[in-house]
Amino acid sequence: MQTRFSTCRGMEVVEETNGKLVGLISNMLIDPDSGKILGFYIFVNSGFFFGGEKFVSSIDVLNIGTRFIIRDVDVICDPNDIIRLQPILKDSRSVLKQRIVSESGRYLGKCADVQFDTKSFIVQWLFPKKLYKWMVSIPVSAILEIKPKMILVKNIDSAKSLAEEEGQSIFCSRTKVPDVSI
Repeated sequence: MQTRFSTCRGMEVVEETNGKLVGLISNMLIDPDSGKILGFYIFVNSGFFFGGEKFVSSIDVLNIGTRFIIRDVDVICDPNDIIRLQPILKDSRSVLKQRIVSESGRYLGKCADVQFDTKSFIVQWLFPKKLYKWMVSIPVSAILEIKPKMILVKNIDSAKSLAEEEGQSIFCSRTKVPDVSI
């Protein structure tokens, strides 16, 4: 199943065993090289005081439906405690809120949302927005490079034709992009 991150933001996170509310989804961490969602930031409320943001790895997310179901509350931690995340956390490249520019230099908007597969946690689509207007969605196969200050994509005409094709993901040349037709 595919879902947009905007539908996940604010969603309840519960434990598998007892259904206990753990927190709410606040953000996601995307590897800019592979397009893989490494995990999700969770706003955790701990009693009378705000617990702040914690992190749950995508491998510990069992199901995404009307709620995020995670293995156990013990899998939630500070992202800085996970050694394999350190290079991504230090990387200045991001996907969400990043400027999207075509190879001809045309500004297409900021990436306001992404669509991803809930089983593989691979990003499939980018959804740019200019001010309050949604622009043409962009398949990940149209991405040429993710830079610190922008996401460089193929010109919009070629991106539209790519949306109809199944092909290689630009995030990782070894990863085949699943069929994204609706």
